[in-house]
Amino acid sequence: MMLRVACVMVLLGAAAPSRADEQKASLAVFPLEAKVNVPAPVAELLTEALVAEMRAANVFTRVVTPQDIAALMPPEQQKFLMRCASDECALVDQDMAGALGVTHLLVGNMGKLGSSYLLNLRMLEVASSKVVATLSQRFKGKDEEALLDALHPAAEKMIAQARLAPLAPTPPPVPAPVPETPTVRELVATPVPDAPPPATAPPPAPTTEKPPEPAPTGAFQPAVAARAVGIAGAAMFALVLMLSAGLYAGAGVVAGVDFLSGGRPGGTHKVNANVAFLANVALGGAVGLSALALVMGVVFSAAFGISLLAP
Repeated sequence: MMLRVACVMVLLGAAAPSRADEQKASLAVFPLEAKVNVPAPVAELLTEALVAEMRAANVFTRVVTPQDIAALMPPEQQKFLMRCASDECALVDQDMAGALGVTHLLVGNMGKLGSSYLLNLRMLEVASSKVVATLSQRFKGKDEEALLDALHPAAEKMIAQARLAPLAPTPPPVPAPVPETPTVRELVATPVPDAPPPATAPPPAPTTEKPPEPAPTGAFQPAVAARAVGIAGAAMFALVLMLSAGLYAGAGVVAGVDFLSGGRPGGTHKVNANVAFLANVALGGAVGLSALALVMGVVFSAAFGISLLAP
């Protein structure tokens, strides 16, 4: 009696009406309790298989595993909710159950007697504190594999008793509109704009400088005249040198003949007087031509140099 009073937690003064049809269902699966001749690791594996069957049923929007429950509340509160789900409490502590954020609780146990396994399941609706589905089924088999085969039909029976409807299928995502690709015919029919003409370089700006005008043909050109005078002077210089050299040679021959014939300077010459006169004339001419050649050479050399420096 004291245990029943301790479990009763009255909230709002009365039990709330069932809201199974008003909101989508969610489920918290507590660990299956291992009874006679069932090892604890086997019970843990079967609990995980039961969680997978409830998720695959596509009825609950959220299925909380025993690991999630252990992270949300301490072991004392877990044991309290498991006792209430076993119909030991008149009402479920809404604050405690609300920490899980689910609409239904699933508890159970399993044992083995001889070659038979016994599986017991209870589903409690949190809002109304009512047991909405129960299952107590016997399975025969030499090992725990028989329990694995029986979990799927057991889950279907629990869901059918609780009158839980499958979730509406989620509509597939609407694909984004794909821009239409023009066909080959459209591409061919589409006129291609003409390419702009290539840019041309601007014409060169007219220059203000005038090209040098050629010298008129009949105009006097100092450079040409100086060059001609220099060339002519060089030729005349060479000719005068040749003539003076001939005269010197003739005068020398006459003087030599006179000397060899016994003549003396100031004395009587043995050579003919005419020849002697010619020798003197040749000597004088040679001296004069030599002086003229020297002057001409200087003048015409200067003219030739000027012609080379002039443009």
